[in-house]
Amino acid sequence: MKKLFLICILSLVTLTGCAVGNKYDLASAVPEVSHSSNKEVALGVQDARAYVIDGDKTQDFIGLQRGGFGNPFDVTTLSGKPLAEDILNAIAAGMEKQGYKVSKVTIPALSKAETAISKLSAEKKSRSMLVSILNWKSDTMYSVAMHYDFRATVYNESGKKLAETTLQGEDELGGSMVNPPAHAMKVVPQALEEQLTKIINSPAITDALSKN
Repeated sequence: MKKLFLICILSLVTLTGCAVGNKYDLASAVPEVSHSSNKEVALGVQDARAYVIDGDKTQDFIGLQRGGFGNPFDVTTLSGKPLAEDILNAIAAGMEKQGYKVSKVTIPALSKAETAISKLSAEKKSRSMLVSILNWKSDTMYSVAMHYDFRATVYNESGKKLAETTLQGEDELGGSMVNPPAHAMKVVPQALEEQLTKIINSPAITDALSKN
């Protein structure tokens, strides 16, 4: 009994040690774009997560890794860049593979929607797309929970809205009793890739971007 107790305590301490300082590589989360075009597109991604806007979390925050007693530690991007920038680069890479000429536009997290749209319109491209991150974080102890909420909007050159789609959910991504952080490092970027693929290939966004 004493031996079992010591094993349990050691497991909890080990899990806590593994929970500190985790970073996930989101560079591989490039969406598979199913449509193609040679259109010029101004692309912006805005971090509109409430906990980032109010200063509770930094812009590179992407989730929580919990220690053996459930105590949370922040997970951040491996790149050290804001989540919005990692997602901007991923979407742009996917679109460029399909012939789109993408101009990446940095949208500050605290910008109002009107300001973001104005920055995109200033690029004078035939299409602009603003992706807003309303929520995005993983939460891992032994298993991984994924919380996400996106809104993507496409505009024409004059700033008129052509299409909008949303994607939100809370998914379970499996887990590991042996090495939860390693499991999360693998499945969280995969989940982001799947989410971005669904957004960019939604019928409304596909038509607005690829058709005249």
